[in-house]
Parts: sequence; C-alpha cells; structure tokens
Amino acid sequence: MKGCRLNYILRDAAFCFIILICFTACQKIFLEGLRPGKIDKSINYDRGTLQFDEEKIKLRYIIAKNVIKNDNPCDFIIYLHGIGRTELDWVDEKSFGKRYYLLLKQNPQLKELPVVSISFGFVYVIYNEAPEPFKADLEHLFINEIVPYFRKELKCNGKIHLIGHSLGGFNALTLSLKYPDVFSNVLAISPFIMPFSPFNEEEYRNSLRGLGLRDPSMYAYQYWIKEAYKDEKNWNNYNPYCIIDNKVKKPLIFLSSAANDYPGFSEFISCFVDKLEKNNVAFFYDRSEGPHKSVSDSLYLSFLRSIQ
Repeated sequence: MKGCRLNYILRDAAFCFIILICFTACQKIFLEGLRPGKIDKSINYDRGTLQFDEEKIKLRYIIAKNVIKNDNPCDFIIYLHGIGRTELDWVDEKSFGKRYYLLLKQNPQLKELPVVSISFGFVYVIYNEAPEPFKADLEHLFINEIVPYFRKELKCNGKIHLIGHSLGGFNALTLSLKYPDVFSNVLAISPFIMPFSPFNEEEYRNSLRGLGLRDPSMYAYQYWIKEAYKDEKNWNNYNPYCIIDNKVKKPLIFLSSAANDYPGFSEFISCFVDKLEKNNVAFFYDRSEGPHKSVSDSLYLSFLRSIQ
C-alpha cells in the first residue's frame, strides 16, 4: 500500500513538474517572443536592454548598422515587429532587414540609416494604460524616454522614420499619426487595421458580412481589441482608421498589403486606403504578390528614397 501511495506521489510530482516547465516556457515565449530561425550574419548589430523599474518593463533592442559613412547620422529608423517576433526580427534571414541592405547595395546612391529594432515581448500595443503584463503608459514612455534615449545613443537630432509589420504596422501608424513632428515617414507592411467598431456587436457582424468575411479569426480580433482597450473611446484614440480623421498634420504614409495575406487583412487595408483618399492624405500604396510577411521592392524603394 505504501509503495502504491509513493508511486502516486511521484507521478503527481512529475506531472506538476511538467506543467511548471510548460508554464515557464509559455510565459518566456509570451514575454520574449520567438527567436528567428536563422540570423543573417552579414548584418552588424549591437544588442541592449532598457529597464523601467517603476513600470516593471524591460525593453530589448538591437541597433543595426553596416557601413555608416557619417559618424554622426542625422536620421534613423525604428522597426516594430509583429505578434510572436522579437527585436531580432530585423536581422532574421527572411525578414525586412536583409531586404533593406540588399536594396541599398543595389542602389548605391541611397544612404544607409541605422535601424533600431525594439521589443517589449510577444505582443504589445503602444498606448497608455496598457493591459497586463505591462500596466504602464507605453505611449508616454515611448515618446518621452525611449525616443530621447536612442537620439542620444545615435547622436541624432534629425528625423525618425518608422517601419512596422502586422501589429507593428498598427503601432507604427498610430505613433506617426499622433506624432507627425517626431515620425515623418512610416512604412506599414500588412498592418493590422480595423475599419469598424468591435464594441458594437451588430455593426461589427454586419460590416464583416458586407466585406464577405466569415472566418472565425474575425471574432478573435474583436475579443482581443475589447480586452486590450476596454472601451470604444480609448480604442478610437489609438485606431489609425479613426485618427486619420483628425484635422492635423500627417506623416507621409507608405502602405503595403499582400496577395496571400491572413483573413481580413487585405480587405481592411483596402478600407483604410479608401479612407486615406477621402481625407486627401498623401500616401503610397502597393500590393505584394507574396504572403503576410512580404513587401514589394518598388514600395520599399519609394520609402527609402523619401527618407533620404
């Protein structure tokens, strides 16, 4: 009897240990994101972290630069990754960093700018009163502490340009539309866009039907937005589709969609394009023939020429 009880205890202890390992691993992935499969070794970069003890936040970053002819670069780029990625996404062998340096090599008249790629974790949106695990005013932190830190680090008092992919594209559009004097050009690659209110159930469902969207993921988007932003007013203050209506200065927008994108992305981006045209906002738009994580060379080059 004692032997059987001991076996049960050992079994339960082993099970709890496995659960603890799984929880720790998942928590690590949530907080840090998934490391790229293969790093492009031709890209030179330095890694670092910024710890904000009061907000209990750690920002991880890389500063990527190959050959900087000017020791005191005037401008630089900030890259914001999508869900599940890390700051190393920029130097992933299949990501936009490799394409950036290849285009520069093919177009020697273009000047290389250093790129700061940042990450707060697996998934985040830059706004005040951010939800768990942050519990922080990420917008104020980003503008008032993070941006000045990298200006000082790079000795840069010039312009800052944004590149964002997927949810990072959403963040990049939000920041550039709210702070056009700080971010003058933004390249949003397959950005997450929501052209109608997820807080109005009837409007949401009818709008989805009107666009011919019946994929279950549409309701996952709705749930996520409601959980993150809590109320419609807060959502409207940070949703690029709503901010674009504000009668204020706008950044120059470069917008990309993909032929083989995730459900809803192409349709929502198309709605955003219509909104940009309606508001007479200056923008460049192109469609990649690839998957969600792709951008056309012509649009990328237009962005790089603009930031010169």
